[in-house]
Amino acid sequence: MFTTSDPGGSCTDASCTSTRAGSFTVTSSLSGSPGPSTVISVAAAGPVSITATSGVAQTATAGAGFAEPLVATVTDTYGNPTAGTPVKFTLPAAAATSGSATFPGGASTATVTTNASGVATSPTVTAGQAGAVIVTASVPGGAATSFSLAVTAAGPAKADLSVTTFAPTSVKAGDTITQEITVTNRGPSAAVKLATALVIPRDWSVTTTGGGRLVGGQVVVFSAPSLASGSTTTYTVTLKGGTRKGYAVTGATTLSAVTDPNPRNNIILARTQVK
Repeated sequence: MFTTSDPGGSCTDASCTSTRAGSFTVTSSLSGSPGPSTVISVAAAGPVSITATSGVAQTATAGAGFAEPLVATVTDTYGNPTAGTPVKFTLPAAAATSGSATFPGGASTATVTTNASGVATSPTVTAGQAGAVIVTASVPGGAATSFSLAVTAAGPAKADLSVTTFAPTSVKAGDTITQEITVTNRGPSAAVKLATALVIPRDWSVTTTGGGRLVGGQVVVFSAPSLASGSTTTYTVTLKGGTRKGYAVTGATTLSAVTDPNPRNNIILARTQVK
């Protein structure tokens, strides 16, 4: 007679059967006395079931990646995980659903092999056109499962610009000074058609514009086609101080063609004492 350490297995006088994958000890006995034992390995049967286990219902803004990968688990008839099984993740054709998405490289499919736990994890899915997206995951033999994703339309572009300027706190009348204007884009979108200006006192003059354009003798204007989110740009001009003693005020401002959610930090004043 044989006995097995597999709690889900059973033995007869001639053989043992198991519905669980793994390693088990089979021991023989005769007339109640234990005999020799051996370790047997039971492999999982072929894949017959696939289940979506993570990333099932997600929403992302058009152009962004979905936060979680799509995860599917493959098992055999007895619920054992099947390792080494190819899982094909398939995005719908454009006409099949109202929304769209892509895998890396713009691909519509991605095949991933299951790990030792029978789990397959997709690469990143990037949201495309707004609407519903149903992704399927299938294994050889026809078993399949699905993931329901939703793509929302991106809102209007916004770029939070801010400007700072640095100038000496004091100068002698008629001296030449250097002044810097730094523009920062805190995003989330790129700022396009960026314009930045420095306004100087009436009795001051511009020595070098630093790539800007002098308007009316008292305003230096800088233009740039764009400034990426998270980026900064700095302009440097040289000015000749006036002869009038006291405090002189210069002002810097910046704007773009993209909506700025916080325009209050788009202007700054700098005060320099003329001695």
